[in-house]
Parts: sequence; structure tokens; C-alpha cells
Amino acid sequence: MRSLFAAFSAFVFLLAVLSGCLGSSDSKLSIDEANVEILVNGAQNGIANAGEFANFSVISDMQNATLTLPPGFLVIQDGKLQSESNISLTSPEFNFKALVPPTGREFNFTVTDGERSKIITIQTANGTAPLISGKNIYDMVDSVTDVFLLRITGSPTLEAYKLWLKLTLESYGLETQITPVESGDGRTLLNVVAYHWGASKTDWIVIGGHADTAFEITVEGAYDNTAGTATVLELARILSQYKFDKTIVFGLWGGEEEGLFGSQFFTDNIPADVNVSAYLNFDMVGINWPGPFALHEFMACKNGVAVKEQVKFGKLVTHEICGFPENNKSFAIKKDTLGRSDHENFAALGIPSFMFIGELDNYPYYHTPDDTFANMIKYMGSEEKLVQGFAVPAWIGFYETILLQNGYSLAPAK
Repeated sequence: MRSLFAAFSAFVFLLAVLSGCLGSSDSKLSIDEANVEILVNGAQNGIANAGEFANFSVISDMQNATLTLPPGFLVIQDGKLQSESNISLTSPEFNFKALVPPTGREFNFTVTDGERSKIITIQTANGTAPLISGKNIYDMVDSVTDVFLLRITGSPTLEAYKLWLKLTLESYGLETQITPVESGDGRTLLNVVAYHWGASKTDWIVIGGHADTAFEITVEGAYDNTAGTATVLELARILSQYKFDKTIVFGLWGGEEEGLFGSQFFTDNIPADVNVSAYLNFDMVGINWPGPFALHEFMACKNGVAVKEQVKFGKLVTHEICGFPENNKSFAIKKDTLGRSDHENFAALGIPSFMFIGELDNYPYYHTPDDTFANMIKYMGSEEKLVQGFAVPAWIGFYETILLQNGYSLAPAK
């Protein structure tokens, strides 16, 4: 009976095709009939390096065609990184330069003129010179924990460290200030705040992390929080090279360990005419995926509905754009259940706040003299794993910043 039914179904399908019942005869779009070729760095069937810029040439016989890019390909245009997915091909050979997402995989590029369409698959592979460098973060943590020890509030070492942070940010061309702030116990702490001015001086994205260590018990403070500070510096180094509509503020806070005093002072003094669209906080990063530990992306905002949008945004960037694995053992992207860091002060103002943190209280060296760079390497298993671990939250923060700059809204849908 089944064979008879199958034969009858095939007969009906054939009649339908011949009579045009399965497709409108008015349809004009012909798939894969166009003559289109995409060169990568000048090569046919070229492979693009993940996390690096590549030069693309689209050669087509179509007039007034449009190229649709996969998510995460950022095109350089007039000094800006554009996340727009559609590009008008204004010549038979159209050239552009784009940043490739950070994980090697296959991507489909679509070219269409409304009548014909061509899908071309581009292969990417891990390169050797990514735009966001985990090695830079690694080297900076190594250097800071070797030179600036016992960076507790009010210490000469912390003051020297803050001066070094200011000089480093200024070397990126950023307007940088050191702001004295009174701590809860009467000591003076220091914020280092740098501005990458955008076309708008009153629309801000803030990226930050605390630069102090935990009281007198922590000597190097490698994980908490030299790692987060170095990540902020790496993002400042990269983002300062491009033009943006919104101003990006980089904050390296004092007094987090005593009570979030540095970031509290900053949020208390945001100018009345300034709108902060998001805050990204890096506190204890690097001991996370691709090691056997999850990267936590905690979302906080006093508007609970906005938090749902943040979670959705975080998953989009982490999994679809960056290509990092979609499982809870590698990434925990959810409403904030931790607190305990500077993002709380921004979230309390209704600012969508993102908290990046790796292994939490199970880390045996947390707030001890053994929070050292050597123990970070040991805990992750190798220097290479730690380099990779540093790169992951930095890439996510980078792409979240770019998408927010390009109009992605965290406001709840009405």
C-alpha cells in the first residue's frame, strides 16, 4: 500500500510541476543563475582570516544589484565601522573592506538585482593577527602585576598605576582625566576617565572596570581586577581608531572593593543633558570559555523588561555574530543575580548594564595573596588558553559597542 501511495504522490507532483501549480508563473527571481564572483584578498575561492580585516571584490553582470552580508561583517566607510547588512553594488567590480567575525566558519553572501540571485559561500579560518588581541591583554596583565603591586586605595602604588593608566589612554589619542573621589572611610581614591568624542557629545556608551585591588590581602590582583582593566584598555586602543556617532567613555574606577565609590561618583555626576545608552563592565575575566569555565554575562537594569532585551542582545552577539558555542556550560547569559560590582550604580539609574565575569566564587585564589598571574595560567591550563580566554569577553564587548553605535536599540518593543 505504501509503495502504491508513493507512486501516486510522485505522479501528482509531476502533474503539478507541468501545470505550474507549485509555483507562480509570474515569479521573476531566478536563484543561482547570475554570473557573480567574490574575491577574498584578490583570490578566487579565497579564505578570510577570522577576526581580521579582509578585502572583498564582488564581480557581477547584474545592474543595480545589492549584496547582503552575514551578521558581524563590519564595513569600513568614512572611518566608521558600519554593521549595515546591505550594500549597493555601484559598479561591475565593487570593492570593499570588512572586518570578519572572530571564529572560523562558513558564511553565505547573497547578491540580487530583484530578478536574479546568487548565494556564494565564503570560508573563514582562524588567523594570526586579530583586531582584538587576547595576547595584548595577556601581556598587559603580566606587566602590571609585575610592576604595580598592592594597588589598594590611598597607596602610592595605586596613584602611580593610575598615572600610568592615564598616560596609556592618552597615547590612544583620548582626552583623559584623573578625578579625586572621597571613599566611605575618608580616604581619597582616584577615577581615570577617558573620552573618545563622537559626533554627539551628549549620547554616551560607557565601558569600565575597577582598577583597585582587594585591601591589603591582595598583592598582584591579577584576576580581580587587573584582567578587567586590561580588557578596557584593549577596547580603548581599538575603538579609538574609528569615528562614531556616540561618544565612548572609558572608566577605570577606584574604590570598588570598599563599596563601589568610584563608579558611584561618576554616575552621580553624569551631566543632565547626557543620555547613556549602555554600560559594559569587566570584572574578573579571562578564566572562562574556552577553558572549562563559563563566561557569565549578567544583565542589569531597574527596568525588568529592558533586561529581557539585553539578554536577547547578548545571545545575538555572543552566538550568532561571534560564533561562540550556545550552551550554558560555556556562556551564562541571563538577568544579573550577582551584583557586587560597578554595573550596579549604572543599572540603578535605568541604564542597561552588562557585567562580564568568568569563574566566580569557586576560584580558590579570589581575594587572597595567591590571586597571581601565574595562578591564572595554571587554572586555565596553559598560556594559550588564557590568551584565548581574555579575547572572548573583549570581542563580545566590542561587537555590542559597535551594534549600539549603529542603532541597535535596547528599548523594549512597544
